[in-house]
Amino acid sequence: MTTITTNTASTALKQLFDRQAAQAVSLSDDEAGITALFPLIEKIGKVTEGEGSIPFVIVVQKPELTLSECMAKVILDGKTGASYLADNRVTNLDDIPQGHYLAVDVEDGRIMLNTKPSIALAQFKRDKRFGGTVNEGTSMVTYEPEILLDRPGLGACWYDFANPRYGSLSCGGRLGLGT
Repeated sequence: MTTITTNTASTALKQLFDRQAAQAVSLSDDEAGITALFPLIEKIGKVTEGEGSIPFVIVVQKPELTLSECMAKVILDGKTGASYLADNRVTNLDDIPQGHYLAVDVEDGRIMLNTKPSIALAQFKRDKRFGGTVNEGTSMVTYEPEILLDRPGLGACWYDFANPRYGSLSCGGRLGLGT
């Protein structure tokens, strides 16, 4: 894998931000809040580049927005996404910025295919990465639905077993307006 910096990819990062921001504003009804994240791309520095990686993902934080509403925005081959998770059953293992934020250096889970969640979390810790949240996963497939072409869908499992069809999303960090 190679790395890119914001200095050599500022135009590409701006285009990526603009593309994601249009959808994020549609989800959040908060154009000012989403637009305020733009200067944070200057803080990104180095990111991993390659298949399954994306420099950042705009994550919308809106308490009244349900997972079902988020997944309904995911459209691939004319099919609309759905969620079967109860919002009140989802918890985050890490500290998440308040408000909208950027998940930085996001990997879609390909690297961790067929890996138990406990092993994936230990590897993330060794690599100084963070396990992805449900909101980060739904955000990623909202902006990049083609990720689902080779997968049966997004999933969540409370059992610690490996499955060759599923991996664990991760990110290198999170940038919010207060960070």
